[in-house]
Amino acid sequence: MASSGEYNFEQQTGLYAVGSPSLIAKCAALYSGHYGFWNEPGKLIKKPVELKPSKLKEWFNTNTVVATARLNGQLIAYAIAEQEEFENRGIVCWVTQLVVHIDHRNLDVAKTLLHSLWGFSNSYCWGLVSANPFAVRALEKATRRRCEPARIAKDLDFLLRFGQRWTSYVTEDAETDVTSISSQINTDFNLDHSEVPRMVEEVQRYGIEWKLGELRPRWEWMAFTFQDQEQMQLTNLEVRQMLDASEDIVQQAY
Repeated sequence: MASSGEYNFEQQTGLYAVGSPSLIAKCAALYSGHYGFWNEPGKLIKKPVELKPSKLKEWFNTNTVVATARLNGQLIAYAIAEQEEFENRGIVCWVTQLVVHIDHRNLDVAKTLLHSLWGFSNSYCWGLVSANPFAVRALEKATRRRCEPARIAKDLDFLLRFGQRWTSYVTEDAETDVTSISSQINTDFNLDHSEVPRMVEEVQRYGIEWKLGELRPRWEWMAFTFQDQEQMQLTNLEVRQMLDASEDIVQQAY
């Protein structure tokens, strides 16, 4: 199997995942160990956010795709996405979960993992809802576009309709703050945000402005890029990594 660096990337359908207890169990264990912590002010011991395999299975359906990254056979990252043509605009690729082992972050694993989901596609838009600035940057790198709040605002109602259909955390009465300087939604997810300011500073260390606003407690950023946006240039190494990840997927299919 081809690899991007040391990592191997695979892609499966949601139905395959549901029928694979081993994959479900490994994904749930990775989530429980590396996704984040509940917000418990005043407590010295942080409690990890845990996910049971039975609950994870609810995230899969006929439109779901799951991409995984492994190192020496061990699962170190996965992403779940809903991909569907919606309201005659084109394919929406919404990543509903993205988890990377803490020891493999900031190594472009998430970027390559996301790209393995959609390749060099011409979807209408790609995106995720997350309180993790690194996940947002991975999305931008994988799609070669920046998350621009003003552009997201133009399609906010469209995105909310998709999210209400395919996710459990975008509800009809969910509050949003999507303007020219902010893009976030109240998902009522009481995740610990204590590291978020530091992470926002880190993702700006090369002079790339953070445009999605200051995150509120229990809210998450709505990060989306669109086909009609100007594309960023890729380095030769980035092109090679993405081609390698795509080759991994092709070898599974044939």
